[in-house]
Amino acid sequence: MRNLRIILTFNFLLGALNAFFWTIYPVYMKELGLSGLQFGALGSIMTISSGLVSFLLGSYLDRRPVVKVLFASEASVALTFLLVYPGRMDLLVAYSVLQGILGTVGHLASTLLVSRCAAELERDFPRASGLWSLGMASGAALGWAPKILSSWTGQPIVHYYRLSILWISVAYLLSSSLVLAVEEPPVRGSATGRRITPFLRILAVDAVVGFGAGVSVHNLDFYFAKKFNITSAELGTLIVVEHLIMGAFMYFSHGVSRRVGGTLRLYVASQIPAIGLLIALPFSPSWPVAMAIAAARTILMNMVNPIYSALLLRIVGPGNYGALTGARNLVWNLSVGPGRLLGGAMMDYWLDLPLFFTASVYSVSLLLLRLLVWPLAREGVGEELPEGEGPG
Repeated sequence: MRNLRIILTFNFLLGALNAFFWTIYPVYMKELGLSGLQFGALGSIMTISSGLVSFLLGSYLDRRPVVKVLFASEASVALTFLLVYPGRMDLLVAYSVLQGILGTVGHLASTLLVSRCAAELERDFPRASGLWSLGMASGAALGWAPKILSSWTGQPIVHYYRLSILWISVAYLLSSSLVLAVEEPPVRGSATGRRITPFLRILAVDAVVGFGAGVSVHNLDFYFAKKFNITSAELGTLIVVEHLIMGAFMYFSHGVSRRVGGTLRLYVASQIPAIGLLIALPFSPSWPVAMAIAAARTILMNMVNPIYSALLLRIVGPGNYGALTGARNLVWNLSVGPGRLLGGAMMDYWLDLPLFFTASVYSVSLLLLRLLVWPLAREGVGEELPEGEGPG
């Protein structure tokens, strides 16, 4: 339990600092005068560079301790924030490449560390994600700081965006060291073989969802900045609402999934209304209405993801956790990357077009989920699933 408490605290702190940064980044890019295509291209570079190291690294880390790897990657991420500070395009490209690679290493190492320290995977994995999300809710509230300081002093808000980036870099570096206190359990050998069919089915669904998300959802903050001329303050408020509710649900999602008949039933039940809200978003007459719709959409679309991921880890079995996480990250980022570029170009043509496109792609993904992943949960491939995790 000591290890898990440290991991939960670590997740909360880094979630808070990431949220503060991401309330600033898209509006800072808008203030720098980036077009939709340029913003989408930076996102594509980040996601594609992430995908390049995912699968092989995931398989490698399955057999290695990860605490020092996690610290090194997150400490390095802290330093990459400094590349954003000057606002130069060459440094923004360098940041996107490094953030993509280092963020992937951190994600893989964190996933494996939680799975190794968890007493019960389907319970503790969503709790770790829930604390990250609650941390994001706390950190996003700091998005108001640049706007308040700018109004008090009369300095341009861009000045405080840059100062905030410096502060985030230092705080992130210090917070990363907390993970070194975790006493990682010995790495166990693989308990199951690696069957290719479950991997391919899971990855096919991820590819479709990732492409759809890249086209609009990953550019959504920039979309709001362009359409409603918001600052980090308004964006921070949106993130607070989203992650406060989402984090609380994630923390208790294990019990909820059992009550509704399994993880996949809960997943589908949350995705269908989220797609409807995505279609409604372009018709928002004002920022408050758009914020309410966007918050509800994000909560519904993402609140079940951690327990869904835990179910997929169960399907492939111990010893394959890193390989699956790496493969999913590879496919996700290789799908999101082109999607972000296409979505950025779409925004320059018609600002709302990416949202309608994504809604149609998400609808296809639910059909694929039913055809490809649902049977795997029923079969219990890899390791026997606990009662209530199959589709019933």
